Amino acid sequence: MMQYFYETYGLKIGSDLVLNDYWTDEHPEVVRDVMIERGKVPGQIAGNCIHRGPNWEMSEDAFIIHVPRVGAYLIEAGNRIVYEAAPKVEDRDVGLFLFDVALPILLHQRKVVALRASAVLVNGKAVLLCGASGTGKSILAESLAQRGHPVLADTCASISLGAGGMPCLLPEGPKIRLWGRALEKKGFDPVDHTVLRSCKLKYLVSSLPASREQAAIGAIYFLIEHRPPRTAGIERLDAINASHYLVMNALRPRLLQAMNLMPKFFSMAAQMSAKSEMYTLTCERDVTVFDTFAGQMDAQWQGEGTI
Repeated sequence: MMQYFYETYGLKIGSDLVLNDYWTDEHPEVVRDVMIERGKVPGQIAGNCIHRGPNWEMSEDAFIIHVPRVGAYLIEAGNRIVYEAAPKVEDRDVGLFLFDVALPILLHQRKVVALRASAVLVNGKAVLLCGASGTGKSILAESLAQRGHPVLADTCASISLGAGGMPCLLPEGPKIRLWGRALEKKGFDPVDHTVLRSCKLKYLVSSLPASREQAAIGAIYFLIEHRPPRTAGIERLDAINASHYLVMNALRPRLLQAMNLMPKFFSMAAQMSAKSEMYTLTCERDVTVFDTFAGQMDAQWQGEGTI
C-alpha cells in the first residue's frame, strides 16, 4: 500500500517506504509515474538476460541488483521498483541504496541523461557542480546555498531538453548530504539533522533554501582535487575539453553503454557544451577553501548579473 508521496526528477512517486531526500508531493490523488514497494526480488532475471555484472543483471525492461548486507532491488520498465531487505536491515539503509542505486537505474530505463552532480539555482538558471565522490560537491553546494542560491540537487543531475533545445535540470530534492566532520565545521549541530545511514556518520541537511522548479543549465563546474602540478583556481573550458569532462562525469557510464544510451548522452553533451558555460574548479578538499571559492563565484555572478 502506498503511504508516502514524493516528487523528484520531474517524476511523481508513490512509496511504502519513507524517502527523506525528496520533496513531499502535496497531491497524492495525482497518478504516479513510479511505484516503490516491498516485495520478493527474484534471484535472477526472468527471460532473456542481455547484460550482467558481479551483482546485477538486466533484460530489455528489467534490472536486478543485489547490495551485500542491505538487500535486493528489482527495477522494471522505468516505472516500478520492488525492494527486498536483508535480515535486520533498517529501512533507512534500504532507502539510501534505493536513492543512490535503484532510482538512477530507473532514470536510465526512462532514457534520461544524468550527471554526477550537485546543483544550485543562480539568477534563474541551474549551476551544476560535477565531480567524483569526495571532491566536495555537496560542501560547495551548501556554501552557495548559504549565500542565497537555492539547492536543486545533491547527488544526481537529471537533464532534459527544454524550449529551443536548451538543456534543463529536473530538480532532485531539497537536501544536502554532509559527513559529520564537515557538518560540524560548517557550524551545524548533528543532533538537529537526520543520520543518513545507521553505520555511517553522514547527515541530511534540510535547513537550506531549495527550489523544485525546472531550470535551464547556465554553467557547469567540474571539481578537481588540487595536486601539483595543477594550479588551484577556476578555468574556463573550450567545447572539446568540456565534452571530455561531461563524459567523465556521466552517471553510471557502464550502464549507459549496456542500455545503448551513449549516443543520446553524446548528443546532450554537445548541446550542453554549446549552450552552457563550462569550467574546471581545482581546490583542496577543505571546508574553508570551498567557502572562499563560493564567495568568488557569487561575486562573479552578482557582478555580471548573469551566469
